[in-house]
Amino acid sequence: MAHHVLATPSAALRDLRDIQHTVDRMVQQLAPCTHQPFDVRAARSLLAAVSYKLDHVQAALRH
Repeated sequence: MAHHVLATPSAALRDLRDIQHTVDRMVQQLAPCTHQPFDVRAARSLLAAVSYKLDHVQAALRH
């Protein structure tokens, strides 16, 4: 998976908002009041999305 460097701080902020949204979705999925069964594949997908976005933010901060 190719990683591209973020060109602007606003792109990093957008990625951070995306990460927050993804983490919020994960928390909702793990909440005990949820009536749906835990979906391991969905959880892995959400964590992979967070990891990917964090790579982008870290790359932007290094430059």
